[in-house]
Amino acid sequence: MWWVTTQKNGASALGPQRVLGLKSYETAWTWLHKLRRAMVRPERDLLTGRVEVDECYVGGLEEGLPGRLNLKKAPLRVIIMASLASLAWRRIGWRRESASVRLTKSPAFIAEFDGLRGLAVSGVILFHSQMQLVSVHLDQVARYGWIGVDLFFVLSGFLITGILVRSKPNPNFPNFFKNFYARRALRIWPLYFALLFLSWVIAHVVPGTLAQQLLHTRWLAFVLLLQNLFIISIPGPLVPTWTLAIEEQFYLFWAPIVRLASRRWLVLLLCFVIAASPVARYGLNGRILATNTLLNLDGLAFGALLALLFRPECRLLWICIASAASMIGVVGISLCRFQPEPLLSSWLACAFSGLVTFALLSVHTNSFYSRFLRIRWLRYLGTISYGLYLLHGWAAVFVAAAGVDRQLSRFGAVGDVATVAIRFVVSVLFATGSWYMLEQPILRFKNRFGGAEPVQFSAGKSLSASSHSSLASAYPVISPNHNMSGQA
Repeated sequence: MWWVTTQKNGASALGPQRVLGLKSYETAWTWLHKLRRAMVRPERDLLTGRVEVDECYVGGLEEGLPGRLNLKKAPLRVIIMASLASLAWRRIGWRRESASVRLTKSPAFIAEFDGLRGLAVSGVILFHSQMQLVSVHLDQVARYGWIGVDLFFVLSGFLITGILVRSKPNPNFPNFFKNFYARRALRIWPLYFALLFLSWVIAHVVPGTLAQQLLHTRWLAFVLLLQNLFIISIPGPLVPTWTLAIEEQFYLFWAPIVRLASRRWLVLLLCFVIAASPVARYGLNGRILATNTLLNLDGLAFGALLALLFRPECRLLWICIASAASMIGVVGISLCRFQPEPLLSSWLACAFSGLVTFALLSVHTNSFYSRFLRIRWLRYLGTISYGLYLLHGWAAVFVAAAGVDRQLSRFGAVGDVATVAIRFVVSVLFATGSWYMLEQPILRFKNRFGGAEPVQFSAGKSLSASSHSSLASAYPVISPNHNMSGQA
C-alpha cells in the first residue's frame, strides 16, 4: 500500500508484478485493485476547510508521457471548499489554462445519454396513455411515442458494443464472457424477474379480468425471455418486456461475434444487417411476428456501427455525418408518414444515430443541445428509465384500481390530462423506489466482475461530483460504468 501511494506518476499492475516478483500480470492487477478498493472507503472522513490542488494534470494526447513531460496535457488549478456550517461540499470552480479541450476517447459515462433515455421513456409512456389524450387532441402526438423504443435500441447497440470492444483486447480484464454476461444479468434480471413474480402473485391473489389474463399467459416464455418469438397473450403491464427479450437475445449472440471477429469484419457484418433488415421485413411480413428479433436489428446495428467507427478527434467529419444521418432519417420518415413500411425502422434508426452522435460531440461543451439533455429532471428520468419502462404499466393499473380514472373522467378534458399526469407521477415513484431499493444496491456487485477500461481525456471543462472524492484519495478504483439498459 505504501508503494501505491508513493508513485507520483500513477501505479500500474507492472509495478506490483516487479516489486513483489509475481509471475502473472493478472495476479498483480488483482492485488493492485484490491489495494485501491481498500484505500477508497465510502465511509471515510471527508476533508474540511479549504483544499487547493495545484497543477492537476488530466489525461493527454501523448501516451507514455506523464505529468509535466507531456506538453499537450492541460494543467488545471482546482479549488474545493467545504462549507463549515453544513459540511456540504461545493465546487468553487475550475480554471483551465490550456487553449483547447477535446476528448481523445469516448467517455464511459455520458450525461447526455441520460437525457436521451428520459425522452425515449417519456414517449413510450405517452404512447400508452393516448386514449386519455383524445379529448385534448394530443393523441395524434402520443401515438408516435413508440419510436422511443428505437432510440433505446440505438443507445443499447452503441453502449454494449463499446463495452465489448474495450474489454476484448485488454489483458487487464480477463474472463471476457463471464464478466460481460454477469454484469448484464445484474442490470436486467433483478427488476425483470421481480416484475414477473409480482405479476404472478397478483394473478393468484387479486380477482379480475387482468388476473385471468395473467393466469392464462405462458410464463415459461417470459422466464426464458422468448416472449417476442411466439404468438402468446401478453397482458398489458407486461407488454414492454418484448423489447427486453430482443436485447437479451442480442447480448447472447453479439458478444461471441465481437470476441472472435476483427473490427473490419464487424463493420462489414453490421452494414449487411442494416441493408438486409428492411428486406427481411418485406419478405417475412406475416410469416413471423413483428416483434421477432430478426426484424428489429436496425437500431442495434446502427448503434454498434457508431461505437466501432466514432472518433472524437475527427470532430468536423462527424458533425457532417451526424447532420447527414439526421436529415436522411427525417426525410425517410416523412416519406413513410409513420406507416408500418419495411423501411420505417431503418429511417428511425438512421435519424436516432445522428442524435446520438450529436450527443457524443456535445460532451463537455456548452451547446444548447448539451444543456437541454443535461436538464436535471430529464437526466433523472433517464437514470430511472429502466424502472419507468417496466413499471409504468402497473402504475396505470394501480391508478385505475384506486378509482382515479373514474373520478377524474367527470371533469372532461382536464380530468383526462390530470389522469395522465397522475399516472406519470406514480410511475416515477415506482421507478424511484425500484432504483434505490433494488437496482442500485444490486449494481454494486458489478465491480466483482471487472469493469470498463478507464477513459482518457486531454482536458475536461468539468468533472463529475465523484471526482472530488477521487482527488482526496490516492487513486480511484475503476471508472464505473453507468448502466445502461438498453443501458449498459
